[in-house]
Amino acid sequence: MRRLMVPREHGAWAMLSLPYISGFLTAPAGERGWARVVLGAAGMLSLFMARAPLMRLAKQRHRRGSFGARAGDYWYSALVYLVLAAVFFILVASLGEGWELWQIASAAALLAALQTLSALALGERSMTAELTGVVLLALAAPLGYYLAAGDGLWGVESVTLWAANATYYGATVFNVKMKVASMVTRRDSLGGREKLALARESITYATIAVPVWVALALTGKAPAAAPVVFTPMAAYVAWSAATMSSRLKLKTEGFTQLGLSLAFTAALIAVWRYGW
Repeated sequence: MRRLMVPREHGAWAMLSLPYISGFLTAPAGERGWARVVLGAAGMLSLFMARAPLMRLAKQRHRRGSFGARAGDYWYSALVYLVLAAVFFILVASLGEGWELWQIASAAALLAALQTLSALALGERSMTAELTGVVLLALAAPLGYYLAAGDGLWGVESVTLWAANATYYGATVFNVKMKVASMVTRRDSLGGREKLALARESITYATIAVPVWVALALTGKAPAAAPVVFTPMAAYVAWSAATMSSRLKLKTEGFTQLGLSLAFTAALIAVWRYGW
């Protein structure tokens, strides 16, 4: 009997579901199409669950020239999830949301192809593959906004919401990589230069992202308080860099990241709803 695969990447679940929640809760009050939102969420989750078996098949084919002994389970899982996704999105389209869904589906397909190619060529944990994946998952934000509001898929509010989620979760990727790198040193304390070297990518990312969001806020392309939503993560990254050591409790780090992500999502909804 074939077995369904279920993705175990807890961080990816948050990176998908929280942007979607921020999207539909930011949409104008009184215009939410709850049937579209629920069906869209089901379709989106089905597509996300199809990714794991498809990636396994692609990796097996790329590395060994064949799909491997468990190819049957992988194909079965992918097919079930893809059929479910098709059913849910056909139901969404039947509610009058057709052409715009094709647009966002095309964008998602392009990003998924780039992320897969990067993962196969450079590795799933390469920076290119991970950041492309973050941008792809953050696309759930404009999807949620559009399904709730009924329009505005590529409007300023929706697109900046996508960018804000991508910026935030991109920062979490750099932070986790920094912590894992410090853990590999197997040293309880590190010198200032060593910490700076390990935190270089996180610092570079912040020095680019922060001025961009300040500029967007000052020019009215984003809410005036938009930079504020990144403050808790920025403070945590700075604290992580300052207290860096090889001692890293993965479960504690996971819960910390989840708490920060929930706080970010709540702040994002408040600022994007009332801060323009």
